[in-house]
Amino acid sequence: MDKDFEKWLKQDELFEYYNANPEQQADIYEDYQREKEYIEPKKKVEWVKWMVQNPEMAEKYYPLLVRGLKDRIKGSTHFETANIIQEIPQNFHIWAPEINKLSGKYREKEIKEYITLLNDVLHEWQFSTEIEQQAVESVRPYLTEQLEYWNNELKALPPQEKNTKFDEKSNVILTNLEQYNFSDYLKKSGLKEDNIFQLIRSHSGNELMPYTIALLSEIKFLDYFFKEFTESKIDGFKQLSKVFNKTPRRIKGNVNILNPQSKEDPVQYTSFNYTNIVKNELKGLR
Repeated sequence: MDKDFEKWLKQDELFEYYNANPEQQADIYEDYQREKEYIEPKKKVEWVKWMVQNPEMAEKYYPLLVRGLKDRIKGSTHFETANIIQEIPQNFHIWAPEINKLSGKYREKEIKEYITLLNDVLHEWQFSTEIEQQAVESVRPYLTEQLEYWNNELKALPPQEKNTKFDEKSNVILTNLEQYNFSDYLKKSGLKEDNIFQLIRSHSGNELMPYTIALLSEIKFLDYFFKEFTESKIDGFKQLSKVFNKTPRRIKGNVNILNPQSKEDPVQYTSFNYTNIVKNELKGLR
């Protein structure tokens, strides 16, 4: 075994777990390689510029555009941030036709992501310098107009039929969560089991695990889980790895990145991209 890899396993108390779970060894080693190759966001300014200037390619190869844009803005200098902000309305004529070609749930998802981006720039993000503040004010009328456009597009969407062919993996996750009193927790929290199950079942593929973690965090189930069923955070990550059939490192990254101060790689760990989506979905359920 590679000595550096062995050291990495031991620092996260994964050495015994790795040896006891041969079915996850390839994925665990891949996690190790990703961390070795990770570049801090502040060193990726050129990538940000490319993303803004090539939205179609960015959407194809980096579909969670809002996630990447948020992270790059946080790691950019003031004038670079201002430049990115002022580029947003100029790309409307490219993004709008592409989104309008879509239909169904995917169209709804893309519109919500665009609305989140505009809301964040207009209302959520705190810009500390005059350079950034002036950039926002210079495009505020255009962003406000575009926000109104997308809100109207969202309202005009026809009701989506409920998906009856759920991803089997979502059912496995829900079954695994029951060993931690998930249904009882939902009832005590005033949340309808069917509604929460439907939210989880409406996701699949690569987004299923990070979305579900964002949801579990928002309803405070993760706090309950770590307090009642684990001896430590590391122990909790190992248990959740069995729930989701993902490596403990993938679980750890997606849990930790929900903390705004996290230094986890936002390209690899994407749960925070679903935070605002989850909040909006839960508003109508409480």
